[in-house]
Amino acid sequence: MHFLTWDRGRAERARRGIAAASGGISIGYGLADLEDLDAVRAFARDLCATHDRIDVLIHHAGAIHPEFRTDTAGTELTIVGQVVAPFLLTRLLVSALVAAAPSRLITIWDHLGAATATDTSKAGAGRAGQRDCCSVISPWGQG
Repeated sequence: MHFLTWDRGRAERARRGIAAASGGISIGYGLADLEDLDAVRAFARDLCATHDRIDVLIHHAGAIHPEFRTDTAGTELTIVGQVVAPFLLTRLLVSALVAAAPSRLITIWDHLGAATATDTSKAGAGRAGQRDCCSVISPWGQG
């Protein structure tokens, strides 16, 4: 088992807890901030270098920002962490997922209701722009 997190202390606690509960399976982790797409790319590269197959990929991370903030490319940070990063990570890991077929991809958005409260009025495109952006992002094709 291998997981991604942004905080080493929390990762170590999680790794120890999972190892204790699982009966000693090998547990590893990588560190990356989902709002930094270069860090997501580096994590995927490192994971693929050590794992040729992924049986299950679970996306269950990302922050909800109550105020409008963007990354250096101008994309709102909640969208980066909740939508763009998971799609990017899946796309970068697709060969390892295919190698483990029938693999599974699970995305959990338990904070999605909170995301609808994000103020996007300063983005210029508003909610329609977010939907348009999300509709062209696909881990399986161009986008």
